[in-house]
Amino acid sequence: MDTIGYSKMKSIKRLWHYFEWPVVGFLGFIVLLIGYIGFRSYWTSLGEVRSHSDVLYQSLQLFVLESGSVKGPVNVYLQSARWFAPAIAAYTAFQAFTVIFREQIAILRMLRLHNHVIICGLGQKGFLIAKRYDDQGTRVIIIENNEANDLIGVCKDLGMIVLTGNATNLEVLQRARVKNAKHLIAVTGDDGVNAEVAVNARCLVVKDRKGKDRKKKDRKRHPLNCIIHICEPQLYNLLREREIATELVDAFRLDFFNVYEFGAQVWLEQFPIMKADSKMHDGEVHILLIGLGRMGESLLSTAARQWWHKYMHYQTKPKMKFTIIDRDAERKTALICIKYPRIQEVCEFNPIKIELNAPDFQNGEFLFDSNRHCKFKAIFVCLHDENRCLITSLSLYHHLRMHKIPIIVRMDHGTGLATLIRGETPYDKEQSGEATSENAQADSFHNLHALVLLDSTCKPELILRGSTHEILARVIHEEYLADRNNKGETPEQNKAMVPWDELLDYLKESNRQQADYIGLRLKKIDCEITPLLDWREPLFQFSSKEIEELAPMEHQRWLEERLADGWKHSVGPKDIKNKLSPLLVEWKHLPEESKDFARDTIRKIPHLLAKTGFKIIKRNPQQA
Repeated sequence: MDTIGYSKMKSIKRLWHYFEWPVVGFLGFIVLLIGYIGFRSYWTSLGEVRSHSDVLYQSLQLFVLESGSVKGPVNVYLQSARWFAPAIAAYTAFQAFTVIFREQIAILRMLRLHNHVIICGLGQKGFLIAKRYDDQGTRVIIIENNEANDLIGVCKDLGMIVLTGNATNLEVLQRARVKNAKHLIAVTGDDGVNAEVAVNARCLVVKDRKGKDRKKKDRKRHPLNCIIHICEPQLYNLLREREIATELVDAFRLDFFNVYEFGAQVWLEQFPIMKADSKMHDGEVHILLIGLGRMGESLLSTAARQWWHKYMHYQTKPKMKFTIIDRDAERKTALICIKYPRIQEVCEFNPIKIELNAPDFQNGEFLFDSNRHCKFKAIFVCLHDENRCLITSLSLYHHLRMHKIPIIVRMDHGTGLATLIRGETPYDKEQSGEATSENAQADSFHNLHALVLLDSTCKPELILRGSTHEILARVIHEEYLADRNNKGETPEQNKAMVPWDELLDYLKESNRQQADYIGLRLKKIDCEITPLLDWREPLFQFSSKEIEELAPMEHQRWLEERLADGWKHSVGPKDIKNKLSPLLVEWKHLPEESKDFARDTIRKIPHLLAKTGFKIIKRNPQQA
């Protein structure tokens, strides 16, 4: 069954779940009534008089096959009742059986699962991710350690499989059929536990329990994509470089994600602050940032990096201004300048240490210049406490209600306070989903926007798109498109010359595998990958010897990938339909033009990594 069909079936099943027992109860009552009428008519036709209680008792016995067998002609009412009553009873018994033996049935369902998604941790993040995968028609297995978690029952009612146990346990991962899964997402709330889940999953996928290497052909085309959430931004940045240096990539791919990094990207996509052109002057873009915690830091660093890449080729670079309000604003701002050495070349900071309930903040004078014009283009409230976020944003709104300055408020959940800001009512949501009704929107706070962190970031497509492997694979494809366009090729001539979202799955996977092998190739020449924090740092350049060493390795990777996918060598032109290519030969037999293409692929690696926030360094610079 295709994904769309499965999704429709799930929707029907959920609708039936809500109305199942009222409908069954109503049908049971109708059948009982029909049975009563049937028995009353039957005894009357025989000239016998039975009391109401006797007729009712006989009608009830129809449900357990005790009274339907009678002599003589049977009227249509009794005939219908003695068939439908046992059917309703059987259905009820079957449903009771499935509830009693739900765990055993779940085990049987798991035995035939392939390409499913495993979610480790059933907090708010885990539940949102699991539900969205389930809505898409993807089979989901959830591993949760806390048996008292209220969300377990909700997920089971939705048809998802829930295993109670420790996700770091090898046996629990085996029960979830991790070797057959497509994605494993660890969001337990503990960075250490998430990392341990990845280590143990890698062990199971790459090697069997006896320690023997698994056959590469088992996962040659579809490695397990293990994605773990890292809550601490500094740890997240340190671990990201390990994503593209993971060995044994044929069977396992490791990715990291962070809701604060993703949240910053989503916010800046929805509320772009970089629409100005090259003629803008310093200070034209002025942002007020309230709260410089994890969310605030991610927002600031992401905005600065985007600004740098936008104006990196201009001789005179305009600067963004950030006014930062925090209890420890000066120290936190200084730390950011240390983490990102070039950030002050594109940003001007004005840290203000002030309490949010102090008169200096509440009077709102800092919002305006001498002409009573608001100094800021946008205001981001990034406090951790939702109540404080709402109070602060309402205070700002009171001063800026006549100005068209967006006030973006961080919320963790899409209900409660976020609903209040959006101006939604339960009726509005029922009628129009996420969108508000026209009347509600008119009454809502027109320039106050609640961006829900978890709802905005815990999306399968965003998690997959935001992983370093996926970003790098997309960048590789973008460079390929640019190169082929420069050579005059068209989509009619080359089916790979389409946007990423339209690219065939096997070509996407090819780009991912090329990204996977970058870190492994660099180790061969004693290099490693590290985050690129100094944006003006010159890019790494390979020597001619290193290029001649790496290019044959890249061609060999491509050759093995194509052969594993069923391609064969031919002396004629490339035939995509029949999977034939004249380039499926060893390096020494490869035409010089194709060798140059492989060499160019290696030369572009530093540029590709820089676009994803990484650089190449020598492990032993003195030997370079």
